[in-house]
Amino acid sequence: MRKFILACLLTVLALGAFAVPALAAPQPELTALAAYYPPQAPLFAAMRTDDAYIAELDAALAGVLAKLPEGTVPPGFSLRSALNMLAAETGTADFDAAVRPWLGDTAAVGFLSPEGMSESSQEFVIAAQITDRAAAAAFWKALLDRTNSTYGEITDRAYTFYTMDVEAPEEGGLLITDDVMLLGVGDLRAMLLTREARLNQYAAFTDALALLPADRYNAVIYMDAAAIARAMPDSDAQLAAGLVGTQMVGLTVLDDRSLVIDAVSLAGEQSLESLGLNLGALTPVNPAFAAHLPADASLVAHAANLRALYDAVIGLAGANTPDAEEFEKNIQQMAFAVRGFTGLELEEDILSWMTGDFAAFASVNNDAIQLALKRALEGGSFTLETVPMEFGILVEATDAAKAQALSAALGKALVQFTQQAPDVSISQEQIAGVDVTVLSTRVELSPPVKAPLDVVIGANDRVFVIATRKAAAAILEGAPGLDTNPAFNQAARYLLPDASSVWYMDSNGFSSLTTTTLLMLIGPSIQNVFDEIVAGLESGAVATLSPAEEQRRQEMLRQQRQAEMEQAQALINFLDNFMTSATISTQNLDGGARVRLVLTLAE
Repeated sequence: MRKFILACLLTVLALGAFAVPALAAPQPELTALAAYYPPQAPLFAAMRTDDAYIAELDAALAGVLAKLPEGTVPPGFSLRSALNMLAAETGTADFDAAVRPWLGDTAAVGFLSPEGMSESSQEFVIAAQITDRAAAAAFWKALLDRTNSTYGEITDRAYTFYTMDVEAPEEGGLLITDDVMLLGVGDLRAMLLTREARLNQYAAFTDALALLPADRYNAVIYMDAAAIARAMPDSDAQLAAGLVGTQMVGLTVLDDRSLVIDAVSLAGEQSLESLGLNLGALTPVNPAFAAHLPADASLVAHAANLRALYDAVIGLAGANTPDAEEFEKNIQQMAFAVRGFTGLELEEDILSWMTGDFAAFASVNNDAIQLALKRALEGGSFTLETVPMEFGILVEATDAAKAQALSAALGKALVQFTQQAPDVSISQEQIAGVDVTVLSTRVELSPPVKAPLDVVIGANDRVFVIATRKAAAAILEGAPGLDTNPAFNQAARYLLPDASSVWYMDSNGFSSLTTTTLLMLIGPSIQNVFDEIVAGLESGAVATLSPAEEQRRQEMLRQQRQAEMEQAQALINFLDNFMTSATISTQNLDGGARVRLVLTLAE
């Protein structure tokens, strides 16, 4: 019966993983089942199970499946069909007839104690709302009898209890009341009848839940990371127990196609400041800074106050070094090296003005990558003839004179630094009236192809930039920025307010990353299939084949390879049209942080 309970647990978790329908549930309703778990429960997850949830999930799933290559999933596949198949395995008609009539709107799963998470204990419990006790009891009894399970049965006015061990009912089993079903390992009757405080009254749980930024979710996950770490024997876990606190994650959907994961992470008893890491000094980003980034930027990492970030890292390293005097000496040597290379003081001339926004970005030429991939799938090599992206770093020039002085100093330093590099040349130019330094070289993309690459260093009265030529020109000329990009503007609607960092990726960035990865994964596979076919045919009496038979053999090889390539191309096309944008935004809190991940699917 333990295996049976574990299978039910996995089924519930799989259902919760697809938390994507639009009509989310209010937090109090979604977490109502926390009233049956003890306050020391280290891990708890709740999710919707109502009929509207399944119907809307299937509608969202159908949109994604329709874009998959033909034959990827069985025709007519849906979550409801999968639930019906699962019900059929139990010998019942289908999910709608056998389960839906008594299953309520939410289900939950959780461990009862940190110690209960060990492999030997596994004290977990699945809870589900019940609307019809008699129907639920009849369903489970029939299933237990059909599977020849050995179980005990205790019937009470308040509950029906199918025990895992006839002699030891406190070991767990399946307990059904008028309102709830409890399935798992542990003392289920104690969970039901105790009048002690419950998880839904535990301050750590309620405080973390209240910090989730949305009012409604399809699923939430709570974890007491400190309690879990304390239950582990190794020293690293004990150290982590003091640093981490409770974590809460919520899953929902906004505007029908933007999948959202919100996370709240609270610090433990030992603050990060006590370790020398002062993240509170980091300031929120200015959304208007996006106007300086190239309009076609596919990948962006945006934050603020590089000076504060530098101080936080140095503070953390300094507070945790065993030799403070040696550490200070290393800092002085770093400042001396910067002075020697640029002629500028690290603190006064460089870091002092880097208190505004900064960003790293890349604009991906996905057409060039797709063309190279197509050639590779056709049996050639993955060859790029040009650098398939523009990229760079951008820093707000809060002191234009100092920013321009850094640009000029780097230009002079690079002339000296590259004198012994025959493949690199340095030149001085003007772009949009700005004096810039251009580093020109050729980079090897795939032997023997080398492509030209120009990197520009410059600063105007708004920004300091180090970027490839096209991107740098767009920035310095004040061309329309990322804030004019419809995909970015749509994604920006879901960013956390006062975000301390923003990470953005558009469909070009996603497609280029996934298709390149796909090539590395399936390229050898396609070739292996081809080689196996050839080897299999040649292992026979190939030498005795007639010309007509040899022609048929060659045609079969060609068709097989063509089919493999078409399947790969269909999958690439799906990935290319799968999403519009993805973002991660972070927000500092007193004693913790919020993180929001959003994936907006293509229409």
